[in-house]
Amino acid sequence: MSWNLLQPHPATPAPGFSLAVAIARLDARSLGLSWRLAGDLSRLNLPDRNPDPERRDELWRHTCFETFVRDSGEPHYRELNFSTSGDWAVYQFDAYRQGMASPAIITPPRIRVSLSPDALRLDVDLAPEVFGDLPAGPLRLALTAVVESGDGELSYWALNHPPGKPDFHHDDGFALTLWP
Repeated sequence: MSWNLLQPHPATPAPGFSLAVAIARLDARSLGLSWRLAGDLSRLNLPDRNPDPERRDELWRHTCFETFVRDSGEPHYRELNFSTSGDWAVYQFDAYRQGMASPAIITPPRIRVSLSPDALRLDVDLAPEVFGDLPAGPLRLALTAVVESGDGELSYWALNHPPGKPDFHHDDGFALTLWP
């Protein structure tokens, strides 16, 4: 498994932390994603485990691990959000921040969280239906995260940040190509 190092947005530094994401194909249409956040976790606000994880909006308001997926030749894309609580969300967009919908998902993502005082690992297995009508590949991915400090400040992490304010939906963020 190869790790991709994410960078905090220059306007939202997070000294003392590092964050990486790895991707693995589980089969032709299923993906496994792993985020590894290292640093003094006592300085962060991490949502507590939900005994009954569910689909939930606005996970990005707190620590949240995200992936944006699109067909390399199309404007539509999916946004996938995962919380340390085990809650999740999937959104479909017709184009850049347009036509947002919450597609039906029968098989929710499988989310596992491992914590130690100085490291967090969040692993997610995604069934093919999460990708909707996206082809098996090549896919363009934006790998991102929002990390909340104990005092409520948010830092925005991405493989690649576009110029200006943090914007995970921007085309420049889709910096990784995944081949079938």
